[in-house]
Amino acid sequence: MLIRPVATKLGIDCTIATLVVAITVCGGFILQSIVAVAPPVSLFSCGVMFVAWRRGMAAAVTSVIITLLAFDYFFLPPVRSFAIQARDIPQLVFFVVAALFVAFLCDSHRKAVDARRRVEAELRSSERRAAEAQRELQLTIDSIPAMLSIYRPDGVHSLVNKTWIDYTGLTLAEAAERGGELFRSDDPERAAWRMALASGKPMATEAPIRSADGSFHWFSIRRAPLTDDQGRIVRWFSIGFNIDDRKIAEDALRDKEARLAAAERELRLTLDSIPTLAWRTDPNGAARYLNQRWLDYTGLSPDSARDWRWMDVIHEDDLER
Repeated sequence: MLIRPVATKLGIDCTIATLVVAITVCGGFILQSIVAVAPPVSLFSCGVMFVAWRRGMAAAVTSVIITLLAFDYFFLPPVRSFAIQARDIPQLVFFVVAALFVAFLCDSHRKAVDARRRVEAELRSSERRAAEAQRELQLTIDSIPAMLSIYRPDGVHSLVNKTWIDYTGLTLAEAAERGGELFRSDDPERAAWRMALASGKPMATEAPIRSADGSFHWFSIRRAPLTDDQGRIVRWFSIGFNIDDRKIAEDALRDKEARLAAAERELRLTLDSIPTLAWRTDPNGAARYLNQRWLDYTGLSPDSARDWRWMDVIHEDDLER
């Protein structure tokens, strides 16, 4: 399978080398007709350099051989003959050595240029892929419905998603400069974050974060470090979920429980204050509440009168009724 491409390339190299030599020979004839002297060897060296630059060393060697034969045949006496006189041998040898050396330099330079171009092309391709991956990553994290941010090892923002920017109203540069201002200075989150940075351990907390309009909303915050093979922290990842609705519901529940407890205390105080004996039992008759007047009158404590024991103060003649 490799023979055909190699043979094709060799055929192309020979064809180009032959054409270039033919052009230089024609140029030699033109020059000879103008100045009436044999063309200089440098003219043919230029042809060899061109072939070496465009097609490589194999084509250049072919060009040197064809050029040597053409120069000897057309320009060295006896003309139209491949006979070589002794005095021309040094010139031809010098031409061959010089031409091969120049061809080698041209081919090496061409390969270096081609290698550099390939490296540059691969680098541009890598940069495009990296840029595309970065855009894909940014698009992915921007679509996350939570405040996501990445910190440097020292705790400074290096990336934030669109949700974070929309909520805080800050850019990434502003976040890196004054991201800590989003929290209240006395909030425990600040101390917890400093401890996490110092210890390198993950942290989880809840804290109010200032929004773009200046209001604060509660967030559940999780931060975890990413380490390298040596265990050194290379960045921190943080995600925050808005829990303001849950906090509002919790506050409402606590307020309701507090009001209920206050109402129960008020009811108990009212029942304990009425000047009569009052009590409450379940459907089976077990005591569930005895007011203070009942306890004071009977002399029983709440524990001693619990369940059915409250009936111990009833006269035995009235128990059945």
